[in-house]
Amino acid sequence: MKKLLSLILLIVLTQTVVACSYEMAGQPLDNVSDQEETEQSGQTDKIEMDLTNENDQDQKESKAKKLPPVNEKDAVRLIREHLGLEEHTTLHVEIDHEDGNRYVVHVYEVVAHDDISHTATYGWYTVTKDSGKIEDMME
Repeated sequence: MKKLLSLILLIVLTQTVVACSYEMAGQPLDNVSDQEETEQSGQTDKIEMDLTNENDQDQKESKAKKLPPVNEKDAVRLIREHLGLEEHTTLHVEIDHEDGNRYVVHVYEVVAHDDISHTATYGWYTVTKDSGKIEDMME
């Protein structure tokens, strides 16, 4: 996505520079030759082709590194590792629900005062099932 935005920005800047240079030379923009337009179009096509090739390469690498899908137990383990939690901590790490391709994980502590207890949320996280990517939902 960043590469696409960079490409668009590059095209806009190039057109702005060309327009300014023609304006400074006192020539109307209507007199831009077909050759210059063809050159700009060729540069754009080359950049787009380079981006396509890079995306294809990324997809090939992604397929080559295909990991098995993350299950609920893996998601809990990944969150514990991400937070640096030891196995015997007072924090609970539980799958709350699934949201499409992600597990929604609730990290909390049970706080007891006399006969009353409640939960204190430490955080909410998502774990992507196909990659194991963790996102903090509270940020």
